[in-house]
Amino acid sequence: MHAEDDLILMSQIAGGNMDAYRTVLGLYMTPIYKFSYSILQDQGMAEDVTQETCIRLWNNASKWNPSGRIKSWLFRIAHNLCIDEIRRSRPHSDINELSEVIASNEKSAFDEMHESDVSKTIREALMKIPVRQRTALMLVHYTDCSNIEAANIMEISVDAVESLLARGRQALKNSLKDQKEKIWE
Repeated sequence: MHAEDDLILMSQIAGGNMDAYRTVLGLYMTPIYKFSYSILQDQGMAEDVTQETCIRLWNNASKWNPSGRIKSWLFRIAHNLCIDEIRRSRPHSDINELSEVIASNEKSAFDEMHESDVSKTIREALMKIPVRQRTALMLVHYTDCSNIEAANIMEISVDAVESLLARGRQALKNSLKDQKEKIWE
């Protein structure tokens, strides 16, 4: 989508146009859910964050800044809601299978079991790194945000995002080094 499309859609939503609202929901709510889940590791909380993001889109469309992108604005809302959830309820012990959300194509039972083990190992390593590093990694590598978009969403500088990414990658690498044989058996 282009900036002009964003402006038209948000103007329409601010005017109460449900079709424009549904269009934006169709474009961004699944990625918002996946992002929220990757941070919170709790299906219910991720659903709540996604729903609250939808509500804020509808209620605050007139407050959207046309110099930004809808995607960045929505991810910033979701990011802030995730941080609020983390502050309210630490730690999270119920981890659902992320592979079910991300992968839906058919595989053999062996492939599914191996992939599940790999996903679980990577997810566990990801959950061990600090939330800001994990957030930066998820935004850039799993939601295809640019470093600039991630910086806007996290409300930090691009240099800070790049630092978080470098430290997050290194932390993951160190955490997975011990698990290397388990992953690649």
